[in-house]
Amino acid sequence: MKKTLSVLLSVALILALLAGCGSSASPAPAATDAPAAAATEAPAAAPEKAENEKIIVGASASPHAEILEQLKAPLAEQGYDLEIVVFDDYVLPNTALEDGELDANYFQHTPYLDSFNAANGTHLVSAAKIHYEPMGLFGNGVTDKADIPAGATFVVPADDSNQTRALLLLAQEDLITLPEGASLGTGVSTLDVEDAHGYQIVPVAAETVPTQLLNGGADTFAVVNGNYALDAGLDFANVIAIEAAEGEVAQTYANIIAVKEGNENSPKTQALVSAILSAPVAEFIAEKYKGQVVAIFGEQAEAPAQLETLTVGASASPHAEILEQVKDALAAEGYDLKIVVFDDYVLPNTALEDGELDANYFQHTPYLDSFNA
Repeated sequence: MKKTLSVLLSVALILALLAGCGSSASPAPAATDAPAAAATEAPAAAPEKAENEKIIVGASASPHAEILEQLKAPLAEQGYDLEIVVFDDYVLPNTALEDGELDANYFQHTPYLDSFNAANGTHLVSAAKIHYEPMGLFGNGVTDKADIPAGATFVVPADDSNQTRALLLLAQEDLITLPEGASLGTGVSTLDVEDAHGYQIVPVAAETVPTQLLNGGADTFAVVNGNYALDAGLDFANVIAIEAAEGEVAQTYANIIAVKEGNENSPKTQALVSAILSAPVAEFIAEKYKGQVVAIFGEQAEAPAQLETLTVGASASPHAEILEQVKDALAAEGYDLKIVVFDDYVLPNTALEDGELDANYFQHTPYLDSFNA
């Protein structure tokens, strides 16, 4: 039994080597006056991208997943099947992206992304700025800051970037005092707050801020991220204070499409960014959210570079199949890989010699040496 198995494995290995590399006994072509056929006349065409290739994007429910829904039809026309995975927190969509479970996510701004990378050792980057959600101060039945009582409780996000943003909004409304020079760049925390009204400032996870507000009484107020305000059904007509929809805050806290480092210019990322930065999506945002979400279109963090074509000749199997696996990695380096399939061992070398290919992948060195000779 062991001998039979050993023989079968040996035969399988020999067949695999012969199939993968070609025989070194293959003759080099004889000299002829007839011109060699061009590579483009090879019988088989280059493999095309598979239909309905998935793009998996993580998002908060509102407005992010709602906006992404608008991309399904245009992406389908390009051969992509957009799958949207909804998350209700700010941690899991980043860990899922780092682990390769997502192609991109759409829920956060760059300061939060930078803070997350620093704290967790992740390697995520912005591919494009998409929209801005003003952060708002809400109360239970109170719509004027003059009616905020002494000793009131302010619930704010606990993470560094959003806490800075919330405290700057409270300072802008003269509800608290922050050190001179406090800004988005310097960052602030509850330890920096000065006030003479006995206010209690309570940091909690950003996704729980609306619940803390709604479960509180008339003396509870909250500075809420735009997406969570939308999720909770908070009425922006009753907002006490809101961030300006332009200027430094809007640009700094614009929500982004995030990807893993190296995938900024992949075909999937380019298709996703192009679809979301389109006029129909801008119109949807304006009509659906009526100023609660502000589009920032054409503000790509890193505009996809014009890819340089890299043309490689190959046998159909396994060579072309293997080359298909490196398309995304090459795109991230700025190259568009074009695979030209040949069904013989002569034309891919003559095409390479004539400059019609940048490289080929089908042969071993003994055959190459024989062909050159």
